[in-house]
Amino acid sequence: QQALQLLSSLDYGPDGYFFVYDLEGRVLMHSRQPELVGQNLWALRDPQGRPTIQQLIHQARAGGGYV
Repeated sequence: QQALQLLSSLDYGPDGYFFVYDLEGRVLMHSRQPELVGQNLWALRDPQGRPTIQQLIHQARAGGGYV
């Protein structure tokens, strides 16, 4: 809980912020859209139809990187 609080307070301009999901796609913390906390966004897709959160979680499980 302390880590989520700390991450939510960090801000680095218009595109510099943190968000945290669990491995099932549930939002644990989003510093710009706190209303999303608790929602499962597993099925969320970008305008090109790509599964946004699934891609993030896949990359995290692979050890990190850019999505």
